[in-house]
Order: sequence, then C-alpha cells, then structure tokens
Amino acid sequence: MSEPTTGQLTTLRQKLQALDRCNADAPTDEDLAAARKLLKGSPDLWRVYGDVCDMVTRNVISGIRAAAGVKESISAGREAMLHQFGYETAPLMERMLIDHILLCWLRLQLAEHRYTSFWQGDGSTELAMFWEKRLSAVQRRYLRAVETLARIRRMDLPAIQVNVADKQVNIA
Repeated sequence: MSEPTTGQLTTLRQKLQALDRCNADAPTDEDLAAARKLLKGSPDLWRVYGDVCDMVTRNVISGIRAAAGVKESISAGREAMLHQFGYETAPLMERMLIDHILLCWLRLQLAEHRYTSFWQGDGSTELAMFWEKRLSAVQRRYLRAVETLARIRRMDLPAIQVNVADKQVNIA
C-alpha cells in the first residue's frame, strides 16, 4: 500500500473538518450533508468519530479511580485481549461479540473490586445485598457474551458457493 500524497492528505483533512464542524452547537445543513456524504463514501470512518462501544469503554476506564498509568495499563490490556481473541481477522459478528465480552469483562472486574472493597470495611446489610446483586448481574452478562461467541465459533459457518456465468465463486 502506497503512502498518500500531500494533496490526498489535504483533501482528507478538509473532509474531516466537515465532521468536526458537525460537533458544533448548531451545525449547518451543508456541514451535515458533507458529513453524511463522507461517511457514506468511507464506511469505516465512523469508527474514528462515532464508535459507541469504544466511547463507552473509554468512559468506563476514565471513570476508574486510579492513577493515569493504571488506566493506560488497562487500555493496553484490553488491546492485547482484542488481539488474543483474533479481533483483526474475525468476521463482523464475532468482532461485535469480542467488543461486548471485553466491556463485560471490564465491568465484571470493577464490580469484583468494589465488592471486595465493601467486605473489607463495615457496611450495611442493604449495601451488601446491592453488591451481591450487582456482581451476579455482571457475571451473568459476561458469561452469556462468552457463551455466545463460543457458540458462533462452534457453528463454523460454511463458505457460500455461487456460480456466475460458468465461473465458480467461493464466498467466506
């Protein structure tokens, strides 16, 4: 793959500015139309500007009461787990499930941490019940997500074979 030219980079920057202008308090109809056209022409660009899963994950990590280095370590660990799950080469459905599993895993670890912290101090029975229910709920979500990914991968969906004008085309 060749490096983009200066002209191509300039054009891309101008197009991305239309997306930036859409984040203003009152974007113009022209800016919104330009953003729609850009996003339609570049289907993966939404991940840069509007990947909700990524935004939620970053919000969860930034909300952790820990030093910046710990938060960076958590983010790096998430990236390593994405790689271990085979995210880069996984089909779309599996990538969505992997994202969900890692978000559930993060929430589970935070709930476990808070649950453990609660039991180290003196707390009310009412608060103990809250943390028991919370921990059980995030455990269920996590396990359900993992089981769903395992089920999808076990299905090992076959490739589709299509014959077009006497030519065989295999689609994975």
